Formats: sequence, C-alpha cells, structure tokens
Amino acid sequence: MDGLNQNYQSRVVIDTLTQDWHSSPSSGVRRIYLERDNYSEFAKASSIVEYEADSSFQSHTHENGRNSLF
Repeated sequence: MDGLNQNYQSRVVIDTLTQDWHSSPSSGVRRIYLERDNYSEFAKASSIVEYEADSSFQSHTHENGRNSLF
C-alpha cells in the first residue's frame, strides 16, 4: 500500500473516533495515522499518539522534521 493522505492539494477530514489505533514499537504507545508516506516505522508521518501511564518511546531523530500538538 502506498501513502495515506499524501495529496496536499486536497482537503481531508478525518473522524478520529472511527479510526483504528496502531501499535508502535514501544509498549503502551499507540497511534492513529493521519498522514504517512509509507507504512514502515521509517515514514514521514503525522499521527495522534496515545501514551499509557508509565510508558515511553525510545529516543530517536526526525531527519525530515516533526510536528507535535499537545
């Protein structure tokens, strides 16, 4: 499967209440995909991320940048 919501010329509305949560490599961390250029762990991506209590995500870099909304 190719990317998700990669046409930046089109308006996209995502009902996050109906989207599937996807596990991450870190236990207790899961994501709703909003936009991705591929489905590997090394993707240019925008996601909603949920951290369970006492969970963490391993330190890593974002070569293409990162946007965060809290």
